[in-house]
Amino acid sequence: MPLSKEIKNNIGIVKIIGETNINTERKLIDLVKELAQKTGNNIILDLENCSYIDSGTLGAIILLNKYICSAGGKFCMANIKTETVSKLFTITKLYSLIPKFETVDEALTEYFKVDK
Repeated sequence: MPLSKEIKNNIGIVKIIGETNINTERKLIDLVKELAQKTGNNIILDLENCSYIDSGTLGAIILLNKYICSAGGKFCMANIKTETVSKLFTITKLYSLIPKFETVDEALTEYFKVDK
């Protein structure tokens, strides 16, 4: 499975690893919702090792952002290293919808205001 999770400073961090496919969408939604319950709806999507995002997963990211924000939480992306993923987010204007950060640590300190 190209997903992993952790909780750091009461913020859920979900990592997408490698390429996503038709099976990733549902697993991502379930994983984020599970972590959201444990973290007060605060999630970072870590894309450092993500090389490709399919349309279903793209749609899931948009839906999860809406879900988290409507529940009073915060949702952002970090570590977007792959040019194809970055171009996809630029073309779809996802960067105007979801905050992005260079690193998870930057997201923690600047977006979630976690002290180091």
